[in-house]
Amino acid sequence: MLDGNLFDISGLQMVAPNRMLRSLKVADNDRLRDDSAILLSRMTWLEELDVGDIEFGVDGFLALAVLHRQGVRVVADWPEGLP
Repeated sequence: MLDGNLFDISGLQMVAPNRMLRSLKVADNDRLRDDSAILLSRMTWLEELDVGDIEFGVDGFLALAVLHRQGVRVVADWPEGLP
C-alpha cells in the first residue's frame, strides 16, 4: 500500500515492473497524472488497483477503464459514463 505517499511517475516506474503485486493502493496522490494512469493500466497482473481521490484527465480514466474491463477491480472517482 502506497496510499498517501507523494511520489511522481518516476517512483511509480520503480514499482510497476513488480509482477508479484496483486493489489496496489496509490490513492490520495496529487502528483500522479494521466501518464501515471497509462503506466498503471499496463499492470494487467493486478487484481485490485485503488486510485481514489486522484484527478486524472480523460486519457487517464480511459486507460484505467481498459484495465477495469480486463477484470482488474479499479477503485477510482470515475467520471460519468465510465468505466
